[in-house]
Amino acid sequence: MATSKQEFTGSEPKLDECRTEHLTGDFSRCLATHPKCMYAYPTGSSYTYCLHQSNRKFERPSPAPLSMPPKMHT
Repeated sequence: MATSKQEFTGSEPKLDECRTEHLTGDFSRCLATHPKCMYAYPTGSSYTYCLHQSNRKFERPSPAPLSMPPKMHT
């Protein structure tokens, strides 16, 4: 008896909770704490990859660059 993709890898993702980190091309790492969606692909390492066709839409915002204080004129 065949197992459906949903039973094997999880359900549809909760898009409001999805966060990814772009690696290269269309390849992103899943940053969700406990990914159980059908697009999460766990590896032997501590990483889980996101195979969602729109994974770049879930990228975690980059932190704002640190601003330098203005130079003091002497």
